[in-house]
Amino acid sequence: MANTLRQRLLRDIAEIQTKPYPNIALHPHDHDLNNACLILTVEGYGSMHLTVEFPQDYPLSPPKIGMNSNIKHPNVYGSYICSSILNTTEGYTSAYTLKGIAIQLLSFFSSDKIEQQGGRHFISLDTYKSNQKHVHDAYKCLECQFGLSSFTTEALKTSGSMIADPEDAALTRASRLETLPGITLLSTAREQQEGTKCRLATVVSPTRELKPTTQMSSHAISQASMSARSLSTIDRTPAGQGPILGRTARRRKGKQNREARARSAELATFTPAESSLLSVVPMDVDHKEPAMSRNIVDMKLPSEVILLICNQLDTEDLLLFAGAWGRIPHIMSTFDILRTRELQCFCLKQDWLTLKLGIGVHVDGRSKSLESEFDLLSETGFYTHRIRRSTQGRPFEYWLPLPISNGHWRKVAGDVPRVMARLAASANIPNPSPFSVLCAFMNGIVVKLNQASESQSATPRYPYSRRESIASSLNHASEKAIESYFHLFHLLLCLAIESPTIVTSANATISSFVSGRVTKTDCPSLGHLLVAALISEVDVTETVIKLIIKEAVTRNVVWMLKGNPELAYLEPSAVSEYRLHHTFQASKTSYRLLMFLDLFRKTAVGNPRKPLIQLRDEAFERHGAPPRGSAKGLADAIKQIHAVNRFPDFFSKMGITDLPTKEQFNRYLQDRIQDSADKGYSCMAVSQGEAFTLRQAKEPDVAVKQGLVVSFCDEGVVNGRSFFPDTRASQAGNHRGRGGRSGRRGRGG
Repeated sequence: MANTLRQRLLRDIAEIQTKPYPNIALHPHDHDLNNACLILTVEGYGSMHLTVEFPQDYPLSPPKIGMNSNIKHPNVYGSYICSSILNTTEGYTSAYTLKGIAIQLLSFFSSDKIEQQGGRHFISLDTYKSNQKHVHDAYKCLECQFGLSSFTTEALKTSGSMIADPEDAALTRASRLETLPGITLLSTAREQQEGTKCRLATVVSPTRELKPTTQMSSHAISQASMSARSLSTIDRTPAGQGPILGRTARRRKGKQNREARARSAELATFTPAESSLLSVVPMDVDHKEPAMSRNIVDMKLPSEVILLICNQLDTEDLLLFAGAWGRIPHIMSTFDILRTRELQCFCLKQDWLTLKLGIGVHVDGRSKSLESEFDLLSETGFYTHRIRRSTQGRPFEYWLPLPISNGHWRKVAGDVPRVMARLAASANIPNPSPFSVLCAFMNGIVVKLNQASESQSATPRYPYSRRESIASSLNHASEKAIESYFHLFHLLLCLAIESPTIVTSANATISSFVSGRVTKTDCPSLGHLLVAALISEVDVTETVIKLIIKEAVTRNVVWMLKGNPELAYLEPSAVSEYRLHHTFQASKTSYRLLMFLDLFRKTAVGNPRKPLIQLRDEAFERHGAPPRGSAKGLADAIKQIHAVNRFPDFFSKMGITDLPTKEQFNRYLQDRIQDSADKGYSCMAVSQGEAFTLRQAKEPDVAVKQGLVVSFCDEGVVNGRSFFPDTRASQAGNHRGRGGRSGRRGRGG
């Protein structure tokens, strides 16, 4: 347990040392890595010294950070810093890195105003900062030399721990490429034997825009292009030199940086090529003169070799590489490098090659639905370190492994049935099979995608920013939610191939529905039916879709009447615009769910349908992600689905070509009310006379049926009754109309 946490601490320290951030410096104590000095330089306050103490269970618990400098600030009391990111459970998550915490503290002290507890008022820091110049800071530290004559901000800049100048930042980022193992491929054995040394010169045309050969994030390309222009030279340092922590080593590094800047000026005399090129220039160590240069592009290195080089670069340096050479964006896109790097445990920061990865799952106590934020968490993090909150602060009780890759699936496949059984028992799922659990889980995601309301949660917030209620990250038609659905689909494919009985069950479910066994007893969930269609060998034709729509409208009747009891009145007119409009509005979420499931089916399985093994293997290649571009396409399609407000558009989205007339569909909707009562889904809580009174209040021009006996009824009266058959005993009385049948009980909606 301690070993994995220790590794995370060392990685965090290495990150802030090797990837410095302006105005932040960290000085780990030479004798004890559990303690460090943190120097923040803030306008108005100058350099501030803070002491960092890492608890034994870091990052499960936040680091203890105390203020040592004499600072006038409304949220600093002696050494105590009143900040939720340091002192509250909801303000901290183990996903935060040490560098991230330092950046938040830098912003905390750099803000113009600070929010106080409760979020009801803010305090301006202008007065505090203006008074700070009259305060003498006498604090001195022997560990980092803070406050001593040998301590200067210039020394911090050259140390590589603090960088305040963008040019220096670019140079430091460039120097990190020096340890790249793959670069040795660019020099010949003869050159190495002759004692030559390679220098990589980045030649970028400042007037030429980067044009990737394939799809890549426009933001990433933009960042890469801007970063590349700031990178003028990359110099190799002696092999084996790791992160520099000591003062003597920092001075040596500063000297090397100054020499690198001088060499950069020499390289400026070279004329940039018309296209972005990387040149390998052998340098004679004795004479310091360049020999014949060779173009890395002309070497025609295979993509696999370039991939090895890219995998040795951190993301920031990789974007620099992409800005310098137009072939790199193609490699990044083809091998999905950036996304693959995100597949790691949010706490331990290790990937699926090292740990078993999965997601935390929450079972809602009221609705018994399965929920997850799909933040990747390792088995070690869940069972050993007992992590029970997502990065958004939402709780979970179970851990479900994901396939991710073929090798990873072989490691976690045996864990899935046990977890599925626990989820089924906790969520009261009648059939405890993994297929039933996945159907319920996938339907829950779709409901969240399409629901209008947002659920609030206790989420980490920054104390210097205005508090906002942050809902679940899956509540909206986001690409993350789509990716989450694809991860579960990938798991479903793996289970279906491992256990052919799952496919057999899916085939039987679809065939039974097509044969007419459509009631809730035969098919409890239409959502599960469409999930079964993803792996079923039975074709889902337009006829099947029509059957699904018919049953969905029938099942929605009881919920429609609960919110719109006036629709219980069956008007004699051939067309009622009121009925056509309000019947759809009453059950929009249900119809949105059907539209999404049908859309996902068409997107995921392909046309013509691909074999399950091919679908699974393609998902393995993408590490469970959607096909390229489909996540954004589905997210955009869901926005279009939300714009659907009437049945004709709904039919078009579902692929129905033979649309009924308004007269036919009006009669169709009235017949569904009768079917709902016949199947026991609903009962008639009001008579036709009472329903007419309710309808006339909403639609004054509604037609009156011949011989109708009008009875007074208002919302107060109908609120005491129920259209659900299992609660008829609580009604004031039973009334039969065309939509009801007395004495018939059913399961309800």
